[in-house]
Amino acid sequence: QFVRRWDMAATEAKPGKDPDWTVGLLLGVSQNQTLYICDVKRLRGTPGTTEALVKQTAEIDGKSIPVRMEQEPGSSGVTAIDGYSRRVLMGWDFRGIPSTGSKEVRANPVASQAEAGNIKIVRGPWINEFLDEAELFPLGSHDDQVDALSGALSDLVSTRDYGFSIAGELPQEDLEGEDLVDKLDAAGMMT
Repeated sequence: QFVRRWDMAATEAKPGKDPDWTVGLLLGVSQNQTLYICDVKRLRGTPGTTEALVKQTAEIDGKSIPVRMEQEPGSSGVTAIDGYSRRVLMGWDFRGIPSTGSKEVRANPVASQAEAGNIKIVRGPWINEFLDEAELFPLGSHDDQVDALSGALSDLVSTRDYGFSIAGELPQEDLEGEDLVDKLDAAGMMT
């Protein structure tokens, strides 16, 4: 299972300025629960060049890879996600995800997995910048790649089926979406 998570920025680099990066990180998880950082896209550019990178990356990844993006607070965040949904990523499994808590707290699950040796990094031209940023986090000047990784892990964990069973009189069949809700409700397990 994979997810491409975007942490957005839209400012070009200029002399004397060190703006944030737009980062799209592709994270996968294997059957043995090992996490793989497969790819990182980074860009400092205008909103138009950022949209083009997001679209191109989605086309390369393919429609089987879900695309998630941090939804900034307020109406501007809602508007940005709506624009990506309608203009840039229509036809993809795309969602904006509001972030909660500090970046440090959101990165704690990543740190736990790294300390346990459960994160592998696929070689690529982006690896040195990624490792430099991760090593300096949270004291470095940038945290965009770490933020994208934290979001991607959260996205994967929130959608994984870990094989939990529910006690009750449910049939032994695979249930999804509304069918599952209907069965739980009929069994008196919905509140």
